[in-house]
Amino acid sequence: MALLSELNDSKEVETILKEIRDEDMEKLIKIRERSMQLALRNLSSIAFGLLSESFTLQNLQFKQIFWDTANASISEFVKANDRVRPVKNLSELKKRLVGDFRCYGVFHEALKMPVSFVFLRLYKGLASNLLNLLNDEIENKSELNSCVFYSISSPMKGLNGIEFGSKLIKNVTATIQKEMPQIRMFSTFSPITGFRQWLGKNSCKYQHLTDLQTTEQVAEYETELMTACAEYLDKKRTENVVARFHYRNGANLGPIRFAADPTNESFKQSYGIQVNYIYYQ
Repeated sequence: MALLSELNDSKEVETILKEIRDEDMEKLIKIRERSMQLALRNLSSIAFGLLSESFTLQNLQFKQIFWDTANASISEFVKANDRVRPVKNLSELKKRLVGDFRCYGVFHEALKMPVSFVFLRLYKGLASNLLNLLNDEIENKSELNSCVFYSISSPMKGLNGIEFGSKLIKNVTATIQKEMPQIRMFSTFSPITGFRQWLGKNSCKYQHLTDLQTTEQVAEYETELMTACAEYLDKKRTENVVARFHYRNGANLGPIRFAADPTNESFKQSYGIQVNYIYYQ
């Protein structure tokens, strides 16, 4: 522990500590004898404490990620690590980084890549459909009055438990309000992870909704699914980690959107249902 504390003064220590807490550490915990498990867990806990002290607002930088050659490696990093709305190719990545679309990241001096990043679009009102959000053309820029966060990721496993997303949202909100005072509404277009599993855990009540196979079947139960989803996202008792994150950061539950994301992953998670969390309006 003394060694780690001394290392904490080094500019490279954050990288070392992060690696201690990375996935390989978890693999070691699984295969070692009990005494080694305890030692490794203690080491991980110490590393987490030191990382938490290092990754404070004073040591973080918030930057917009642009589409240019200087940021090619960073652009590739966000392309490879967006698990919420996976980027298919470089053409799609470029579209997400120019014009009304933006990406902002949280950076630490010891690490080359962002520890957290958010994709957003300057938009007109709330988003109700993923394809419309990503593809609609708004020619009259004076109509832009909202900012929609549609993907937030913190991809470095070694930094799990350190809250970056809330800092990022607050910083981006302030940046955009200063640049574009007409943007007064900040909201999300969010997946509803775990909804189908939750239906299964409440099968006595929702047995007939647990294993729908086609969009046609889902459409038949739209009213019941929307009612169940509202229950699942209830602020006082939700198990959904995304909802809890946004509620904790001051957002309110907005409209729940039926058949809003046509991707296979969304169907597996929530039958394609998405939700808006609203920050300022």
